[in-house]
Amino acid sequence: MFRLDSRSPELAGDFRAASEAARRKAASIASEMAVSATDLESDDAEQALQLLRRGDAVGQTLVERLRRTAEALDDEYLTLDEEGGQASKWRALEVFWRARAASALALAARGGANDLHESIYEALVAMRDSEELVSALTKALRVSS
Repeated sequence: MFRLDSRSPELAGDFRAASEAARRKAASIASEMAVSATDLESDDAEQALQLLRRGDAVGQTLVERLRRTAEALDDEYLTLDEEGGQASKWRALEVFWRARAASALALAARGGANDLHESIYEALVAMRDSEELVSALTKALRVSS
């Protein structure tokens, strides 16, 4: 059972049935859309996205920097969330979404068997409206099924 099952059982089924190449493509699409939707601006994110677009491997050092970015954003989210107040809560939510996008990208960049579906899950959580993402992922995952 993937966490993806809790968010989109049909997408999780498509993921299971997809080829490894389709899974990698879907994780790349998911992380790119999440980064764009959350305005995650980082040289590391841009570098990783360029590598993923080309189908190149992302080095462990870059993956680790992306993971640390996600952790730092998670810490910022928790701090803002604890501050209270409507403005802090809204800002905390934006930081939370950005942290999920950074995590989605780090997982897609790492590219292990369990990382790919987790990347897609994190990207879905990062999106306020995931309808376009689900459509793109369904198409990517069904291409080679």
